[in-house]
Amino acid sequence: MRNFSTLAICCLLIIVVVGSVRADPTVEVTGLSVAKPDQANKYNQSKAANIPAGTHIFFEIADDTRNFIKLDAKASKLSAFLDNKGTDLAKTKKKGWGSSPNWLGSFPKITDDQHAVRFEIKSAACPTKGATKLTVGATMVLLAGSDLTTEKQIDVEFKLDGKITIGPVPFEIKRIEKGWGSWERAVTLFTNQPVDGIKSIKFFDAEGKEIESKQTSKSTSNKNINLTYSLKKKVDKATIEIQYYQKVETLNVPVKRDIGVGL
Repeated sequence: MRNFSTLAICCLLIIVVVGSVRADPTVEVTGLSVAKPDQANKYNQSKAANIPAGTHIFFEIADDTRNFIKLDAKASKLSAFLDNKGTDLAKTKKKGWGSSPNWLGSFPKITDDQHAVRFEIKSAACPTKGATKLTVGATMVLLAGSDLTTEKQIDVEFKLDGKITIGPVPFEIKRIEKGWGSWERAVTLFTNQPVDGIKSIKFFDAEGKEIESKQTSKSTSNKNINLTYSLKKKVDKATIEIQYYQKVETLNVPVKRDIGVGL
């Protein structure tokens, strides 16, 4: 009887451990476009209407158990991008947008539920005539968060060097200005620590009603970060609510696909 009980406990432990292991994110090819460039067009348009020149492959990385925060373009790496005729599509002189590498689309998108990241791998070149397959290899670096937490700080005065002590990082108020257009107030928050884990910052008036706001700019210099929020209501103090992930993890997701006409 004792041996049976011991065996049952061991089996239960195995089930618990296996059940707690997260599955890897899934990778899906969602689209493909190939279009010859129009050499007479100075904006690098293609000869096919409304389709960008070159080769563009669209992907989605999805995971129902994780909340994606961002795709780290600088850390992600392309290892292969070629057709079955041996043409290396990774060799292109066209520069990427901003700090993005030239092989990655400019605007990766995180879905509203944060369970998927959509992006494109691209080349200014086209496959060789007669090619029937493309091979892509890359490592996409993603940040994902868990353990979402909300904290509030009551009656924060909008004054220079005012302190915000809630959330994962401390902030100081560095600038208070009149907003543009219908925005009555602009407040700039400064920190020298990473803010990737912050999902949202909201402002509430003295009656507890949320003040309509939006982040209008983010500037980074070395480790210094300035976040500017525009508010629809002019107030001298507000309750600030910060929603953030207590745990932020870095995921290295391999993307290895042979792609033909059928996706």
